[in-house]
Amino acid sequence: MCIGDLGKGWFDINEKNFKIYEISKLNRFMELVKYRMQYTLRLLVENTLQVFISLVETPCWPCLSVEDDFVWGEDLLNSPFMGQAAPLFSLQLRMDESGAFYSTTPESFAEVLLKLFDEALTQTHQIRQVHPLLLSNLRFPPDLCLSSVGLLAEEVCNVRNRFLLAYEKACIPLRAYAKEFDVHVNLYSLIISDYIKNYEIDSKTAAEVKEDISLHHRLKRSLEETLPNLIFIGPFYVQIDHLRVFLINKRQEIINKLLDLFSARMKQSIEDLLQEYKNVMVKLAVKPESIEHIFEIRDWMETIPMSVKSLEETCKRYLLEYDVLDHFWYALGNEDFENKWEAIGWPLRIYQQVDVADKFLKEEEERYYKLQLNDEFTLNDRIDTLTTQVVSMSGYRDVSKTHEYTQEIRKVW
Repeated sequence: MCIGDLGKGWFDINEKNFKIYEISKLNRFMELVKYRMQYTLRLLVENTLQVFISLVETPCWPCLSVEDDFVWGEDLLNSPFMGQAAPLFSLQLRMDESGAFYSTTPESFAEVLLKLFDEALTQTHQIRQVHPLLLSNLRFPPDLCLSSVGLLAEEVCNVRNRFLLAYEKACIPLRAYAKEFDVHVNLYSLIISDYIKNYEIDSKTAAEVKEDISLHHRLKRSLEETLPNLIFIGPFYVQIDHLRVFLINKRQEIINKLLDLFSARMKQSIEDLLQEYKNVMVKLAVKPESIEHIFEIRDWMETIPMSVKSLEETCKRYLLEYDVLDHFWYALGNEDFENKWEAIGWPLRIYQQVDVADKFLKEEEERYYKLQLNDEFTLNDRIDTLTTQVVSMSGYRDVSKTHEYTQEIRKVW
């Protein structure tokens, strides 16, 4: 049975006369319902306030005693601000040329919570009273709503001030933590191509290059060991994995570029050394054009041991410098690897070619010597013939045969 089934009487919900309604028991009943609903609503709001403050304030408890001048320190892995309650909000630590910052401004959380808090309380004042909906034959003001807890009530102001203070305090270590990452701004904003160009201009020694690369390795290892993937700071779940991976990869890229630069420099040095060896080999293969040329080549060949020794010492120095690449497990290309070992074998090839060239020069010397003897014999025969002819001409006395004498002398000449 429901109240609508009672019909005419003190509880007639179909009553059309407002004055009769005011003196009826139904009016008192509706007032009772209204007050009970308002009591229940206030009780619900007050309980909700406690649940709300417990939810948003509990993760902030470790931060409540933090002073405004708080400095995080060097330990970025461990957080002294981990509460018993789980963090409520997720943030991502990012970076640009001006420093580290969060994906969401930390101060905005308190602003949003305050807006939601006041909006929710305001909505509790928009709950309509029930009797205008039941008494459809009577006219009531359109804004009859249940009375709820006021926005400026003492308990409301207390809850509001508590969570605003809590999040104001929670933002202090959050900002301090981000500030510790400002030391990595130079690495973040570094243009690697410009860095490598300037490094190439410096033309550092192999020992200096090794030390610089070792330094970058240590810095990379420091990033791996000191930067966490995530950390809890009061009510905030801070994700650092993207920034951490970016910084580590950039440091590794610098290492790779420096190794590539040093490898290219060593490749050019080895190729220049191989060209020096080839020049010696080409000169050893030159065929002498005269006996004098043979002596010139021999004089030059006497300087080969000293030249090869100098080149060999240079090669040994280059091989020691190649240890820099081996130290960092750098994989040489096939061409570089072949050039490296070719340079080691060149002195033996040159000494072998010197022996071959020496034998060849001896053969050429004997050949030229025989040619010279033949030329000498031919010249002596010619001189003897000319001498005989000249002696025979000394007996010419007949002036009438002058023309014949002239022709004969011309033939001899």
